[in-house]
Amino acid sequence: MDFVIKPAGAFDILAIRRLERKCFGADAYGARTLLKLMSQPTFFHFKAVQGRKLVGYISGDIRNGGKEAWTISVAVDPEFEGRWLGVKMLARLEEAFRDNGAQEIRAVARKSNRASLAVSRRNGFVPIDEWPNHYADGEAAILVRKELTDSGKKKDDSLQTQEVA
Repeated sequence: MDFVIKPAGAFDILAIRRLERKCFGADAYGARTLLKLMSQPTFFHFKAVQGRKLVGYISGDIRNGGKEAWTISVAVDPEFEGRWLGVKMLARLEEAFRDNGAQEIRAVARKSNRASLAVSRRNGFVPIDEWPNHYADGEAAILVRKELTDSGKKKDDSLQTQEVA
């Protein structure tokens, strides 16, 4: 069975929290933080499901007058790694950002997270800075950036109901 990417909402908070804890341990967002992020109008949240199981989650927001977008969290259940799920969710998030006028997207990853940084590079992100002691354990973060273009942009007015299989 394949997975489906669709908008995530408040009813998904507990499953997203479990997935974040599984993927990020102490760095995972708490349920209250996730709920607060979901209530913000400039945030976009998508989930990947296989049947009824949440297997991935991505979120991000638009800032600075709508020109700059940030990927906040990308979580893929370890059982589903290697299936391009993170790349497909990122493409969906980028589409939402483009549709809402963002011109660039930024993200941070742990310096030791070679897989995340490699996926970022393969998808057009360029490292632009290192933030020392960004994480609670003192590890540095790498800031990456990608310019968004109109190429591949879909004309769809139903952002919240679109599903990608």
